[in-house]
Amino acid sequence: MPGAGSDRVRSDPVDVADADAARDRVDTVAAECGRIDVLVDHAGILRDNRIENISVDGIGSSIR
Repeated sequence: MPGAGSDRVRSDPVDVADADAARDRVDTVAAECGRIDVLVDHAGILRDNRIENISVDGIGSSIR
């Protein structure tokens, strides 16, 4: 990644809805890199609805 200032930048996809898988990924990366300085969770669900048309369950699944 140009300009990142480190060759230790990586991207590791994981299903964040699976807590065990997410925990395992973090543990693996920490073991391989020694530590994690920054962790970005860029997960979300795209709904093609206006907020007033989304059910309570739909809102919950979007922010969980």
